Amino acid sequence: SKEENLAKNIDLKINRQYPHLVIFNHKKTVSKSILETVSFMFVVKVTLS
Repeated sequence: SKEENLAKNIDLKINRQYPHLVIFNHKKTVSKSILETVSFMFVVKVTLS
């Protein structure tokens, strides 16, 4: 769709102009999911014990 292409183009422009931003965002999401996994495992552990 038109909107999807527009979003992709904007993403590409941001990637080209600010590669460090993209890496930063990626790191942020990775650390967030790790944190969520760890806290989830903690909850499961506490619940099971």
